[in-house]
Amino acid sequence: MTNQEISEELFIGIKTHVSSILGKLQVGDWTQAAVYANKNGLVKQQER
Repeated sequence: MTNQEISEELFIGIKTHVSSILGKLQVGDWTQAAVYANKNGLVKQQER
């Protein structure tokens, strides 16, 4: 398998994984996922 073939296969795998996460959270994109995580206490806020 060439590097190109591996990268294409990994990218498809990542896209599938991301789609699965977004579907489980019932959101449409990463921005909505970040808002969901923040509202539901899944993100630890850093102090400045």
